[in-house]
Amino acid sequence: ISDEVRANVSQLNADQPVYIHLLSPSISIGYGLVLDIFNRPTLIARVDMPRDYNLLLLTNLKILLLSLILTGGIIGLIVFILINRFMLSRLSRLHEFAQEVDKSENLSVRVDLPGTDEISELGRALNRMMNTLERDITERVWAEDALRESEHRFRTVLENVSLIAVILDPKGNVFFCNEALLQLTSWDLDEIIGKNWFEMFIPSDLRQNAREVFEKAIRSGY
Repeated sequence: ISDEVRANVSQLNADQPVYIHLLSPSISIGYGLVLDIFNRPTLIARVDMPRDYNLLLLTNLKILLLSLILTGGIIGLIVFILINRFMLSRLSRLHEFAQEVDKSENLSVRVDLPGTDEISELGRALNRMMNTLERDITERVWAEDALRESEHRFRTVLENVSLIAVILDPKGNVFFCNEALLQLTSWDLDEIIGKNWFEMFIPSDLRQNAREVFEKAIRSGY
């Protein structure tokens, strides 16, 4: 008996009558102890069993692992495509929209992000903000144009009226006077503009009273 067989047989006893030994990755050897009617060892049986089931199990495990890796890769690719389509590309469009507004300063630009998610709602909020800004700035431009037109007409009237006409700032300094005043005083325009009206043209005994009337009119909003 070989040492290998002797070592395997030594594992057998009445309490453990069967012993299986792995001979190679493809073969298993089983030893069985056969007892007689008096419960005494009478025979040792040996069975060589090919491990096809084990190889099949390993093959199936490899296939399962490969399938899991392949499935994970496909799912990851799908998730990446979905994220890129529904998030990254839409965020990129918001970034491009902000850059376009910053460079062109064109408030009529709008961003188109259809959908019902948070990014779409952000796009609609930006469009509402742009609408408000465009409307406010347009109204402000119109108001400024109307004010300039009104001021131009007013200046034209004052320039051509035969009476003296001046416009004072809240401190009483002259920032406009018409030709009639220049002809009356024989002064140049730069000798009057920026000078205090009360100091130059109001007699000293009436100056304080005139200044008080002027300041009261300023406080009253006239």
